[in-house]
Amino acid sequence: MSKEEEKVDELGEKLNPKQRDFCFKYATYGTEFYGNATQSYKKAYDIELDHSAARSASKLLKDTGVLDCINAIFDLNAVSNKMLDDRVLKVALYGKDEHVISAYNAINKVRGRIVDKIADVSEQTRAEMEEELKKLEDGE
Repeated sequence: MSKEEEKVDELGEKLNPKQRDFCFKYATYGTEFYGNATQSYKKAYDIELDHSAARSASKLLKDTGVLDCINAIFDLNAVSNKMLDDRVLKVALYGKDEHVISAYNAINKVRGRIVDKIADVSEQTRAEMEEELKKLEDGE
């Protein structure tokens, strides 16, 4: 077992089974619920109501133990900041799915990369965003 796997196990043992299930659903890249706290909560806790799940998931994401476990899972799965940045920029340029952007904002908050006060980028032109995307794709 790798050091990262041991850390996930150790942190997961401090949580109840539903919290642990939520963490894995939320933080495992490539899965159906990745980055979607509401859907991860609904599945882990077996509830149907979106508004209840959204409120409860929000509370859960403020729990230090849950956040530590989520970050350990991110580390285990090598979810890089660059991967998140590339995806968010592509969605911003070509997508209209506000839920995806909300999910990535939440992930970035969990990772401490953004705080509640976010710089306004609405004045950035499409050409500037495309140039930024090209830089990211070229690895600059």
